Amino acid sequence: MTRQGIKPSEPLLASVTRAGIGTWVGAISFEERCLGSLEHLVQTGSRVRRVVALDYSTTTAPGGEGEERRELHWGRMRELASGLHAEECVRRPVNPYSFADIVDALEAEAGALATRQVPLILDITCLTKIHAVAAGVCLANLDKAERNWLSAYTSPRSFCDLTSMDRRFGWRDILIVPLVEGARLYNEASGRGLIVLGHEQDRLVVALREMQPGGGTIILPWEPTRPDLRYVMERNNRYVVRELAPHTVAGWRKKQVQLGDVGALQLSVEAEVNLAREKQAPVVLFPMGPKLMVLWSARVIADAYASGGWVVYPVPGGYDPDYSEGIERTIWMAPSWTHALSLAAAAAATF
Repeated sequence: MTRQGIKPSEPLLASVTRAGIGTWVGAISFEERCLGSLEHLVQTGSRVRRVVALDYSTTTAPGGEGEERRELHWGRMRELASGLHAEECVRRPVNPYSFADIVDALEAEAGALATRQVPLILDITCLTKIHAVAAGVCLANLDKAERNWLSAYTSPRSFCDLTSMDRRFGWRDILIVPLVEGARLYNEASGRGLIVLGHEQDRLVVALREMQPGGGTIILPWEPTRPDLRYVMERNNRYVVRELAPHTVAGWRKKQVQLGDVGALQLSVEAEVNLAREKQAPVVLFPMGPKLMVLWSARVIADAYASGGWVVYPVPGGYDPDYSEGIERTIWMAPSWTHALSLAAAAAATF
């Protein structure tokens, strides 16, 4: 199998390639793309000291197929860890919907690193959305402690049928979680919402029934190479988006943001944070879309207004093991960058 990409920028991966003492953390999944960042690190000659594979117990249909693929990918992770000269490759069970579980795991791994300059390498590709939010909070804390980190997100070559996925399994629970312990939920009427739009319209409808702020921003992710995904997203959500805008004076606005343009995303998030903070009201994150944008949105809220940050997340009853296919590209982010650097946006090398 070949991968298209450009050689990594020296400032981005130098600490990994030279020192070989960082720790990679990511989730084992039935999706092949859970291997994307590890494959890229191997191909670029990087080294890490430790590989930590988060092990979710999630329901898939057909029943055994997802588990078989997870075991297959775990075996491949161990091979890639060897290619990275890792001293340890461990499998860590975590509750896929526990905010505290992922926070504890990431803080433990970051705390075990030798120095502040040694990076925690976090692959968010196959984390659950609630864990991507929690990871954003952790990265904000690492920033405040001036600790180094890298984050990776791998997009697939293709997705399954995105029009009926959420109806197939339904919802087993709805999580309403503060970003930090003790976060306030006062003055809800003046609260602001941030919807990172995805393909599952039913999930958004369920979340808004639980908590609907008076206004906010609807982030419409888009990729210039994938107009089909944007079309499906807008078509699936057209009714709920249309219904939001007229309900209040403040209203909701739509903002198109290219996947990976975290600078533009940050401006939109900060605008909602400022409006909420003026009223001492909450900012509510609805993490329906790409985890890269979910992570960065949570990171910005946690950094600027953690005491008012909340997330609403319907937990699905199960997952389709054919949700995605293959690996398209990996996007890397670092704390000192205003824009994400795509390591495979242009085909300058084949490996």
